[in-house]
Amino acid sequence: MTTRSRWIGYGIGLWAVLISLGPVAFGQTRDLLTLKDGSVIRGTILEVVPDSIVKIQTENGSLMVFKFVQVEKISLKEWTPPQPDAVETMPMTVPLSGQGRVKGTLSLLFGAAVPTGQFASVNEQNAGCAKAGLVFGAEFSYPLNPSLFWLTSVYYTTNPLNQNGYRQWTGLSSDFTVTADHITTLCPLTGLGMLLPASPELSLWGAAQIGYLASNYPAIKVYPAADPTLESGASASALALSLSGGIQTKRNFKITVKYLSAQTNYEFAIQGTPPALIVDRPTSFVLIYASIGL
Repeated sequence: MTTRSRWIGYGIGLWAVLISLGPVAFGQTRDLLTLKDGSVIRGTILEVVPDSIVKIQTENGSLMVFKFVQVEKISLKEWTPPQPDAVETMPMTVPLSGQGRVKGTLSLLFGAAVPTGQFASVNEQNAGCAKAGLVFGAEFSYPLNPSLFWLTSVYYTTNPLNQNGYRQWTGLSSDFTVTADHITTLCPLTGLGMLLPASPELSLWGAAQIGYLASNYPAIKVYPAADPTLESGASASALALSLSGGIQTKRNFKITVKYLSAQTNYEFAIQGTPPALIVDRPTSFVLIYASIGL
């Protein structure tokens, strides 16, 4: 073997050794991805899409994708000096975007339920005679992508009867006193929503939902009377449609306005008629919810 060939062989061997020992001997050049939960991912940032995703290839070759809103900080090209006999441990993380579980958000809401249209009227033929009341609700939102989410809601409302309005509607004189419990409604809904970031701390959102409305109208009693029960209570159910929107902060504080509409048909038994008269009273059920929650 010639001297030249011998030196070429030494050079190839040395190059192979340097490649195999490079990360240990010379340190590592890598990116850092810091998440809002405190986890730190080391590797190479492959893609950053603002308000969408961040893609990183970890030091062990795994590909991980995170939602942009989960990221606290991106540090590019960190150099770590060699640490003999040191064993580096990777923090455990949950990859997103199809590579692991995506967390949903549960919100509890409380506010005012304001009846409108025929449901609140005291003048129309099938007036509902409802007054403003309270609403209690729970919503679960599940992100489908950074701007689209699935929204499932359950709302319970209680609206007092407009007693003076009912007396006016039925033509009773002021000598009679009308009493009744509240009109109650339970409504589960489901549908799609969109999220629009307005600032780093605030987002606007809107949703369209469909569901089922179950309403209970109370028995109405009139005093003084030999038989005070003028109308028996009645229940009704119907398909419900809802449009909602509001604002949401980074900490999931929500202000919501929801429009709910359904066509209900109550069957009342009118007392004092031999036999008792069954009367259908179709009512356009429209409520506007204004609520806040976490």
